[in-house]
Amino acid sequence: MNQPQRGFTLLEVVVAFAILAMAVTTLLAMFGSGVRNTTLASDYQRALVLAEARMNYLQGIAPNQLHPEIYQGEGEGGLLWRSEVSVYPTEATETALLLYRIDVQTSWRDGGHTRLIELSTLRLVPTP
Repeated sequence: MNQPQRGFTLLEVVVAFAILAMAVTTLLAMFGSGVRNTTLASDYQRALVLAEARMNYLQGIAPNQLHPEIYQGEGEGGLLWRSEVSVYPTEATETALLLYRIDVQTSWRDGGHTRLIELSTLRLVPTP
């Protein structure tokens, strides 16, 4: 007696390939998403480092040389920065101190979006 051969039918092979294709597609999508998130995190880190450097520079300026002004420039990798020093309004009329507001922004293009980081602080300086 001849025993029937055991094996996979064409339908079973097609279903197995369909499941494999869905699994590979899902894994590739997850990998692509991870790469995009890593790139975005790296861009945010670079922008934050530039903003902190600009903030530290402005905070390090001698009090008698700090004046209301707008500074702009471009950093590495397409990062744009803008710093603004302005007089912060207070209710004190007679004081020996002046309060300045320092705002620093860094921005960059990410695909079709503009990403932005902004830092702000206040600095007391003696009035001239």
